Amino acid sequence: MLLMKKHLLFFSFIACIFLYAQESVTKKYLAEDNITSAKNFSKEYIENVLSKKYTLRTIGDPESNNYDIEYTVEDKLGFAIILINYDFRANDFTLKLKSLNYESKINGKVMPVTSNSTDQWISEYYDNTKKLLLTLHSDYIAPDLNE
Repeated sequence: MLLMKKHLLFFSFIACIFLYAQESVTKKYLAEDNITSAKNFSKEYIENVLSKKYTLRTIGDPESNNYDIEYTVEDKLGFAIILINYDFRANDFTLKLKSLNYESKINGKVMPVTSNSTDQWISEYYDNTKKLLLTLHSDYIAPDLNE
C-alpha cells in the first residue's frame, strides 16, 4: 500500500511537471489586424526565418486555426525536436511550446530540454529556442508598440 502511494505521488508529480512546464505566449491582435492577417504574419515568419534554421513538419491543417508544427535541427551528436502549437482565435492567438527534446545519435536516448537543467548550456539552449520560436515570433505577429 505504501509503495502504491509513493508511485501515485511520483506520477502525480510528473503529470504536474508536464502540464505546468509548458510555456506559451498569448497576445491580442493590433487594432488593424485580424485572424487572417495574424496567420499571414505567422506564415511569413516561419518561411523567412524559421525554415532557414529548422526542418519543419506541420501536424494538422495549417489552414485551420489550431495546429502544431514540429521543428527539427540536427548537430553531429543528435537532433533537437521542438513541438509548437499555434492557436488563432477571433481577437488573439497563443503560441505554446509543447515539448523540446534532444535525441542522441549515439545511443538513441531522448532527453527533455528544460530551463531547469543543471547544465548551463542546456538551459541556455532552451531559453534561446523559446525566444526564437515564441517571443520573437509573437512579436512579429503582434508587436508591442508601447514598449
